[in-house]
Amino acid sequence: MLHPPYYQLSYDLKRRKPTLFYQGKGKEGLLSRLRDYLKGEKVDFSFLSLDLSFLPPFTQKVLTIVRQIPYGVVYSYGEVAEMLGDKKKARAVGQALRKNPFPIIIPCHRVIKGDRTLGGYTGGLRLKRWLLQNEGIEIKGRKVLKWKG
Repeated sequence: MLHPPYYQLSYDLKRRKPTLFYQGKGKEGLLSRLRDYLKGEKVDFSFLSLDLSFLPPFTQKVLTIVRQIPYGVVYSYGEVAEMLGDKKKARAVGQALRKNPFPIIIPCHRVIKGDRTLGGYTGGLRLKRWLLQNEGIEIKGRKVLKWKG
């Protein structure tokens, strides 16, 4: 049994945007946590139930792993692929991350290339750089120099 407040994000395929279901005292809790995150505070979004059922199974697995990457830490595409059991699937991991319907909640910005450069990001590299630096990750140019992990 779920106890209020209960939040679930799903994806509206027709409108091509996330939709929020909540039970309890409104959605302000989620919005205030997003604001706190954008101010540079460490925020735990694990309270949020995500519906990934509309995605292919491989993409679901990738997003489930990436959701567990801690604040202020980066993994490479290859490391995520290795966690899936096949380091050769690094490119497939990148393709799966492009389908992430819940950026920030599933922190795909925390996945970089094996050479420590930023790689890609659907929101653009400027935003990826800003999100990582907002979490205290040191970047020079396109290269990640230092992170908390």
